[in-house]
Amino acid sequence: MSADRISKKQMKEDKLVSTAFRFSEYIQNNKRAFIIGGSAVVAIFLIFLFMDSYTKKQNDNAKDLFARGNLSMDMGAGDEAVADFKTIVEDYSGTAPAAQACFLLSNVLYEQKKYDEAMTYFEVVLSKYSDDKVMSSNAAGGLGSCYKIKGEFAKAAEYYKKAADYSEDPIFTPGFLLQAGDNYVVGGDVESAKACYQQIIDEYTSSQEIQTAKRSLAALEI
Repeated sequence: MSADRISKKQMKEDKLVSTAFRFSEYIQNNKRAFIIGGSAVVAIFLIFLFMDSYTKKQNDNAKDLFARGNLSMDMGAGDEAVADFKTIVEDYSGTAPAAQACFLLSNVLYEQKKYDEAMTYFEVVLSKYSDDKVMSSNAAGGLGSCYKIKGEFAKAAEYYKKAADYSEDPIFTPGFLLQAGDNYVVGGDVESAKACYQQIIDEYTSSQEIQTAKRSLAALEI
């Protein structure tokens, strides 16, 4: 092989060296942009690292408060439970325990006969955590009970019906429908009451409420 002939390997190596040299030259000529860009990448990484650490800390704090609130509730210390659950709902709303804390908070307040305040948190459950159908159904039922106690029977009926609509449990749905029907009657909406009773009769034939629904419907049709 003559000295003036260059192998393919040498050509590739020369090309690689040339490309590397040009890239190095480009970096030197645009050093400021690369420094700024690198700083931005580092800053974004640090932000994500901080947010991940912050989120974990928030969740851990909320879980601790939730456990303490549950223990207080089990021990009959309602005010302490309310304080912890409220802190979760108001200060840790984006954490995993927030939905359950809000629901338990509304129930404890209901048991304490603080109906207006309980209604506030039942409404939060419905507006923020409606993807949980079981919890939403019970929150709507809680609102129905509050309105019934306050003597607002039309509103009570409306929320009992919502509770039935949210519910996917054949055991509880007829009870919500019966409550809705009864409150519609007291509120003066006989046709809506009939519809609720009829739904029990048509869809929940083995329920405990069916005989009551039949009697109530028959009384309205006399």
